Amino acid sequence: MAKPKTKTWFEIKAPKLFKSISLGETPALEAKDIIGRVVDTSLIELDNKTKKYYVKLFFKINNVDSNKANTVFIGHECMRDFLSRVIRTGGTRIDVNDIFELKDSKLRVKIVIMTRGRVSISVNKKIRKKTKELLESELKTLTLDEFIKSFIENKIQSKIIEEIKKIYPIKVLEINKTNVL
Repeated sequence: MAKPKTKTWFEIKAPKLFKSISLGETPALEAKDIIGRVVDTSLIELDNKTKKYYVKLFFKINNVDSNKANTVFIGHECMRDFLSRVIRTGGTRIDVNDIFELKDSKLRVKIVIMTRGRVSISVNKKIRKKTKELLESELKTLTLDEFIKSFIENKIQSKIIEEIKKIYPIKVLEINKTNVL
């Protein structure tokens, strides 16, 4: 009877943007078996300075060097408990969902905006349109790594809030989800 193969453990590394921090380990018979696996982790585990405890990042294993599996960023999402905490009655929830071109890739971005009070349909449309315009102009000048960095540092959200609050007061604006296409 043939002896069964033993599985090898591979260390999963975050992209260089996150200083190649270890995301964990995974077993596999061969290195090619783990290519394509998706790993998720909290942003707080990668960057202790951030206040975004509610952000979950997704990475996909794209290549293996000896026993180290390298990953690429494929998206993020906010945890549901955070969204349910910020979405309250008395205001209007506005969702923006569109595909934007970056310098080096395409990105689907989903944004949740919560206003301080109820808004009419026309104001809702103005806010959504202005958000799309601002995002499009901002993102076409960035690479994927620059986008991730500015998202974590809240730079993109701050710029959008500054312009949108001229239309109507905003309580919360959060980039809810992104997917690299």
